[in-house]
Amino acid sequence: MGKEGLLIQFIPPYCPELNLIEILWEQIKYHWLEPEDFLTRQSLRDALENILATFGKKIPDNFRLAT
Repeated sequence: MGKEGLLIQFIPPYCPELNLIEILWEQIKYHWLEPEDFLTRQSLRDALENILATFGKKIPDNFRLAT
C-alpha cells in the first residue's frame, strides 16, 4: 500500500470476469436465450433485441453479477 493509502493492482490484459459486459453476455447466451433462438439469424436477432429492450426495466430472476 502506498503512502497515500492507494493500492495499485495490475490485472491481466484479458480478464472477462472483471468486465461487466462479458458477464451480461454470458447470462444472455447461457440463461436467457432459448435453443430455438439460434435456429435462424433473424430469430437470434429478434430474441436479442427483445432481451436488450427489456433489460433495465425488469431484471430476470436468474441474473447474477457474480459468475
